[in-house]
Amino acid sequence: MNLVLFWPTLGIFTLGLTLIGTGFSLRDSKPGLGILWLGTLCMLSLVFLHVTHATSV
Repeated sequence: MNLVLFWPTLGIFTLGLTLIGTGFSLRDSKPGLGILWLGTLCMLSLVFLHVTHATSV
């Protein structure tokens, strides 16, 4: 893994994990579902970032 991407990846992963945990605990309300989706999008953006970076190099 490229060390330039390590800290941003760790930050986005931590944010996504926090959003997923918060959204899961508030899943009975609409804002909770939105927070859950934001956490999922953070995780998917990391996958997309690393796949595109690995295939472009």
